[in-house]
Amino acid sequence: MSNAWQNSIMNGFACLIAFLLTAPLGIAEDEPTPPSFEKDILPILAQKCHDCHGGDLKEARLDLRTLSSMLLGGESGPALVRGEPQTSLLVEKALSGEMPPGKEKLTAAETALIQQWVKAGLPANEQIRPLTDSLFTREEQSHWAFRPLASPPVPAIKDADQDRTSIDRFLLARLQAKQLSFARPADGQTLLRRVTFDLTGLPPTVEELVEFEQDSRADAYERAVKRLLNSPQFGVRWGRHWLDIAGYTDTVTFDEDFGAPRGFLEGKWRYRDYVVDAFNGDLPYDKFILEQLAGDELVEWRNAAAFSPEVVDKLIATGFLRTPEDLTVDDPRPFVIWSNVHETVEQIGASFLGLSLHCARCHSHKFEPIPQRDCYAMMALVTPALNPKNWKNARQRLLPDVAGPLQAEIQNHNDEIDRSVGEAQQQIAMIRRGWEVKLRDEKLKSIPEPIRLDLSTALDLPTDKQDAVQKYLVEKLGPLVKVEPTAIDTVLTETERERLKQLNGRIAELNAKKRSHGWIHAVYDVGPPPATHVFKRGEFETPGREVPPGFLRVLSGPETVKLLETTLPNTSGRRTALARWITGAESPASGLAARVMVNRIWQYLFGQGLAANSDNVGMSGSAPTHPELLDWLAADFRANGWKIKRVIRQIVLSAAYRQSSVAERSVAEGEQSPTEVDPHNALLWRMRLRRLDAESMRDAIAAQSGRLDLSLRGPPIPLDYDLKTGRVSENDLVGTSAYRRSVYLENRRVYNPTFLSTFDKPTVARGACRREQSATAPQALSLMNDPFMVTNSQRCADWIHSRVKSSPEEQIQEAYRLILGRVPDDDEKRWCGQLLVEQSALCVKAGDSAEVASRRGLASLCQTLWGTNDFLYLR
Repeated sequence: MSNAWQNSIMNGFACLIAFLLTAPLGIAEDEPTPPSFEKDILPILAQKCHDCHGGDLKEARLDLRTLSSMLLGGESGPALVRGEPQTSLLVEKALSGEMPPGKEKLTAAETALIQQWVKAGLPANEQIRPLTDSLFTREEQSHWAFRPLASPPVPAIKDADQDRTSIDRFLLARLQAKQLSFARPADGQTLLRRVTFDLTGLPPTVEELVEFEQDSRADAYERAVKRLLNSPQFGVRWGRHWLDIAGYTDTVTFDEDFGAPRGFLEGKWRYRDYVVDAFNGDLPYDKFILEQLAGDELVEWRNAAAFSPEVVDKLIATGFLRTPEDLTVDDPRPFVIWSNVHETVEQIGASFLGLSLHCARCHSHKFEPIPQRDCYAMMALVTPALNPKNWKNARQRLLPDVAGPLQAEIQNHNDEIDRSVGEAQQQIAMIRRGWEVKLRDEKLKSIPEPIRLDLSTALDLPTDKQDAVQKYLVEKLGPLVKVEPTAIDTVLTETERERLKQLNGRIAELNAKKRSHGWIHAVYDVGPPPATHVFKRGEFETPGREVPPGFLRVLSGPETVKLLETTLPNTSGRRTALARWITGAESPASGLAARVMVNRIWQYLFGQGLAANSDNVGMSGSAPTHPELLDWLAADFRANGWKIKRVIRQIVLSAAYRQSSVAERSVAEGEQSPTEVDPHNALLWRMRLRRLDAESMRDAIAAQSGRLDLSLRGPPIPLDYDLKTGRVSENDLVGTSAYRRSVYLENRRVYNPTFLSTFDKPTVARGACRREQSATAPQALSLMNDPFMVTNSQRCADWIHSRVKSSPEEQIQEAYRLILGRVPDDDEKRWCGQLLVEQSALCVKAGDSAEVASRRGLASLCQTLWGTNDFLYLR
């Protein structure tokens, strides 16, 4: 090829390339310009949507005036997803016709234009701004329970005479501003009785009272508090408080029929023991929360060669998530399953955050900054474990309390025993079978000969091998030739009797060697996390948009998002993230969790929390009377290891706690009395008078009768159900047996022991953060007539008589010390002396000996003292 020809070709290619680079392409001319937000979309939204989602009114907290606010979204999340019209909430609502409401809907052309705009990536001239504070109002963000937790300065006070702790300074600052002060300190006997009941749920013994009275050291009270905090009965008392909050019962499945519970109880009580041990061991509250929500995610148990005590405890702790009522063993319909999932999420919110999430099941909360989407985002944290599409009912979810290898070893061991037992049973059957055939042959002689052989043949066949005629013969004639086991017993030879005795003994010996394991009501992930959807109007049959796992946004910050990034082997780790969100120092939710817990501790010690609605600290609840004190206690609690005993010790050592319940301060002329300034005692110018709760009352009576067993742990004590009267009671003691603490009685959803129900032990529909108290006629009648009262008054009299046998005056003094924690005054001595004389005389007149009459009179005194306000109330 010549050079000229090559140059000609190269010049042609150069011209072609130049043409292609400079000529406009026909395809570019046909491509439409994508819609613009400002030009095309905003006018549509302004006309059809801004009345509800712009300006002063922002329904569902959604602002459609700017692209930035739409990307932030509202209660249901972001309204737009770049490039994805199929997952964008704005497009979904427009296509369904759900929005805008009313008759004026978006036209098909307007909807198509919005879809094109989203698919094109949301073109706009607007500079997108990160918005972080527009979802919730300033009022919601600054609500006392939701704002960031910080420790306020301890106020200075004018007169420090009544100042024992920082707690007192906060209280006195408010009191002095009203020209008020604390009441005088309570006397030693009153104070010891108060703090002993508060910390252990029991009265002080006579010996403890005497020792305290005789202790002249300046720190005698502090020493008593230390002793009580270290008592094993502390965990029983404070564990009962938590079991109320958690809505714990010993039963599983349906439990609303009178009589013995239908559900199964095996192993459920181990969660109760875990709680008692946690309080006794002063387990930090943040770890207490973590173990209950995600104990299974803290230890490697699935592939463990053996379970350590720590592994077992962590699995038992997750029993908290099994406290909501679960009926799915008996009724596995989908709505029953979903009810359990919803109630579990609500239990988490109420127990740890003091918030009600119930309303957000169906719609965004009307009075709290809790969007419906947030409720379902929290549900997504637990659905890997409580997965309705891969549901495990309470029985299926039970875990052996031993690891797989040991479980297999136990099974093999028991299988070997079963084989040996089977061989022995076969030998027994052969011996008895021989006589059974002989005796039956004798009876067959009474059967007509034509059918005798047919009947004998039919009787020797298994039921499933018999034909219709043979079944008829067995049904009609079988009873005539049946040989009863007792008939065989009468014809056995002596040698056979001895052999059967040996074989039965061998079977008992073998069965006694069987090994077993316990069961754990645990919660654990059952598979990969399922998709979680918002349910329209709370109905599982109408699922809406999928929501990712998350937390309540009003209590979240930039750092909380990272909590869900942690991965764990063999589990989703979502419940661990939930616990870290609730307790982590960097999480706004931890401030709320700390406030809620110290408020409840205050409630149990003063009768009312600093915020009265301890079950609802949201915006619809009551504000705290002393918000600075509540924040100071909560910040101190969180900063010092979440130690519950430390908070309790701070409170019971304060002058506020140690003051009298009676204010005797004289009022100068022209001054107002405390009852006029603060009639409800909100400022705590005196200690509140509090009635004993039902369990403390019952346990005190049992202790003072000398028949209370203080041992810990174990299965619940069964109750007796009288179908004629509807009374639920404990079985009466036999011999030297004793009552267990009330927390160990069978705890059911509905049927509490009648005595405890009368004194306001609640039924367990859900958790009870605060018990209601009543004063009713049946309570007085129970104190006079209940068999528990009558029986134990005699036991109490016998116990007093064993210590003080001769002098009625000394018996009266001993009864007062034992039952009321104090000595009687002169008038009381005289009145009680008259009672003993009159009651003894009546008993003698009825035919009792003088000795018996004396004891019965003393029993009447004991029962009378149990019915006084001095016993029933903490002064």
